[in-house]
Amino acid sequence: MIKRKISMALIILAIIFTYSGTAFSEASIPDTSIPPEIKSDSAILMDQKTGKILYDKDLHKKLYPASLTKILTAILILENMDLKETVTVGDEIKLVEQDASEAGLIIGEKLTGSDLMWALMLPSGNDAAYTAAVNISRKKAGNASMNIPDAVKYFSEMMNSRAMEIGAKGSNFVNPDGYPHENHYSTAYDMALISRESIKHDFFREVVNAYTYAKGSGNDTKLSTENKKASVIWYNKNQLINKKSKYYYEYAKGIKTGHTNAAGYCLSSYAQMDDRTFISIILKGDSEETRWLETTALFKYGFNNFKHHTFVKKGESVSSASIIRKYFKDSVDINILAGSEYADILTDKDVSGIKQTIEWDKSLLMLGESSSKQIKLAGPVSANQIVGKASYTLNGTVLAEIELLASHDALKGDLKDKIVGILDNAIAHKIIIFICMGAAAILVIVLVLLIKRKRKVINS
Repeated sequence: MIKRKISMALIILAIIFTYSGTAFSEASIPDTSIPPEIKSDSAILMDQKTGKILYDKDLHKKLYPASLTKILTAILILENMDLKETVTVGDEIKLVEQDASEAGLIIGEKLTGSDLMWALMLPSGNDAAYTAAVNISRKKAGNASMNIPDAVKYFSEMMNSRAMEIGAKGSNFVNPDGYPHENHYSTAYDMALISRESIKHDFFREVVNAYTYAKGSGNDTKLSTENKKASVIWYNKNQLINKKSKYYYEYAKGIKTGHTNAAGYCLSSYAQMDDRTFISIILKGDSEETRWLETTALFKYGFNNFKHHTFVKKGESVSSASIIRKYFKDSVDINILAGSEYADILTDKDVSGIKQTIEWDKSLLMLGESSSKQIKLAGPVSANQIVGKASYTLNGTVLAEIELLASHDALKGDLKDKIVGILDNAIAHKIIIFICMGAAAILVIVLVLLIKRKRKVINS
């Protein structure tokens, strides 16, 4: 009897704890349909495919980007060096501040473009940044003896020029490593654009997705033979891609951490799930943990709420129309095609609210046919001729406009059309003549009345 009571008590307790655990677990899961609360000074979540902003906080606020600067430096390495090209580390690495991160490069050491990328992005080597800057500047300027300060300035100008091309117009860069300087700043929006550009490069993605890299190891095929020395292992500082970290996020792929006392804790990252790739930027977080947690929260918000939707593809039939020859009964039906694709990333709720409206070319629209079920357009028309446009709106806001094209030639011009053209011109000319004659008659009448009035005044 006692055993039975004990068993029953244990079962009840188990049920209570199971229920409580389940209830606690459900209550602990944040509502990811609501944008996360970001405490960092500035943040953005951007869709990589469309560039659409899915979340932002002070996205244009000018802040120190710290080592996120090296993303732009990496782009210039990839665009101006061959990965197998060799450079020699020089006195430029003496520019690295004592409290800055280094890759441990040595003056006189030879590195390939590939080496520089690994040294720059994983251990966040400021020495690698200056080595790249000076060597690329001398190469681009065609001046192998360009002094180091001039080379750094030249590279900074390259950075600013490339940033402008990307669309990052709220930034200014004065060094390749991101060490604090009053004239060195960027924004979350600009860093998202620069990050979006960077991940177009296959090798860049390979580097930033790696957590470790052994420089100079026997298995390292990327280093030249003379550089194969004692192995140095570089570690990526991004804990989102470290499987052993409690901050690991399975969909995260990179990109770059950054931190100085002035800049706070910064992070550029991207994540992929099915057909979606999102870019997240955190600037001036108050702690390392903040940048990991807030980035993850942004990604979860994006993946749980936004999906890609294709509303119309290029060349897809949007409508149809009857092409009618003016003054005759000739008629041909044609399809009306989309001149371009309209695809967007939206919430399911927004997708259901999208409305399509068509505005036809008024010069082609037959009189009184704008509300007809079967639109009638004056022919002839040619294949791919623009006959109108389709607008896609959400709550009254226009999201996109695409041109509408005729699917093929209809009522190709012949003698009938020439006759119609002559008649139209003749009618138009007659109307003009009638208007001119009417105006002249009115003028004559006015003059006659004025003359009579003047005579009447004189006679009186």
